[in-house]
Amino acid sequence: MKKILIVTEKFPPNTETAANRPLGWARYFHQYGYKPIILTRNWNIEYVNDVIAYQYTPVGDKVIHEIYDTHEVYYLPFKGNYRTRFIKKYRYERYRLLCRALTFLDQLATAFGWYRFSMYRAYFDWADRYLTQHDDIALALITASPFTFFRLGKRLKRRYRLKWVADYRDPWTVPKGVMVREGGMMHRIMGVMEHKAEKRWVATADHITSVSDFITQNISDFLQVPGTTIYNGFFPEEKVSHDFVAKPGEFTFLYNGSLYDIQQIEIFLDGFKKLVDHFKSYITVRFKGIGIDAIPASSARVRSYLKGYEDYVTITARVSKAEYLDIQASAQVLLIAGTGPGVKGITSSKIFDYILVEKPVLMVANDKDVVENILLKTGQGIFADTPEEVFEKMKTLIEEYLLHGKVKAFYNEKAVAFYSREQQTRLMSGIFDRLLQVSPIANNLI
Repeated sequence: MKKILIVTEKFPPNTETAANRPLGWARYFHQYGYKPIILTRNWNIEYVNDVIAYQYTPVGDKVIHEIYDTHEVYYLPFKGNYRTRFIKKYRYERYRLLCRALTFLDQLATAFGWYRFSMYRAYFDWADRYLTQHDDIALALITASPFTFFRLGKRLKRRYRLKWVADYRDPWTVPKGVMVREGGMMHRIMGVMEHKAEKRWVATADHITSVSDFITQNISDFLQVPGTTIYNGFFPEEKVSHDFVAKPGEFTFLYNGSLYDIQQIEIFLDGFKKLVDHFKSYITVRFKGIGIDAIPASSARVRSYLKGYEDYVTITARVSKAEYLDIQASAQVLLIAGTGPGVKGITSSKIFDYILVEKPVLMVANDKDVVENILLKTGQGIFADTPEEVFEKMKTLIEEYLLHGKVKAFYNEKAVAFYSREQQTRLMSGIFDRLLQVSPIANNLI
């Protein structure tokens, strides 16, 4: 069993979606001959709909080492730095300009690689101590953001001759259509500096991975480093049978997750209002937006748009996974609000929750890219780019539901299985095998 070092900021008990990507690796790498040594921070703090407090509150005073049959985890105490302490105290409500100035200085230090000033400096110190005392780490897998971690990857390569894989959960400076940030002069300067830092640091990686083919190809071309797409996926054990608990006389559309400005949910909302009015005498058409309240501006945007239809709408903050699965079981159609074909490479994690269940998935503002491809392969996708298309296509489904008491969905079980986190971990292990020149067959026998 070969040991690999995984560096990640997000890992359980962190409750954010990003924590599930390294968790999948922790669960399944052992099946392919690798034992992860996971380096993360202490997340022993309750999330109460306050992102700043959750991320910036100091936690712990010593390193916690947990050992499992499949992996080990080192939880570093989180102390933060001058910026996190100031922003946590004053937020952006007071001293707004000073908060922005501190953020700029923090980003400037990151771009220059001055990790001693970073809130992540403890990762660098721990890695030096650990690798000085242990010579059995075969390879490092570093997942970002934060992109400061890629500076650590270069450091491990230079100091310890350790091969490393740079995993992008999100793009950094490529691809964005332009190489610099939008905004004022300082933003543009910072964009140029970060772009150079990305080239300087990540070009030392032996392989890069990301969550979509578009992002992978663009970053790989920019860095001249081989790349592979590793999807976020779903945990196979979450594919459980839920009794259908839909309320009689109701037809529910379900949206799950945060909602951002670039998502064109209004296309659905206009069609939804027409459906409510059209079927009012036959069935109650409902919309549930789970997690939309997490961003106040998005919540206000949806509530304002649906003014007059409040009796048919439920908007909430994030809920537990178990509670969400129960809500999902009662819905007839699952909703994705896309960005249209102008934005490429964005793979929302909710798509993998959706394909776990045999239900139709309505995508408005089709991306003509990765999400469309996934839904076409699994057979669940219904696509609408105008409110009229939403109304006509969903009208057909609701009429079917009124006639038969259920909605039929095509479902390609084999295609769905490819997107499990177990299968995606298998693909990542194949990258390791090639980098370490390990026979996959031999590795599985270790």
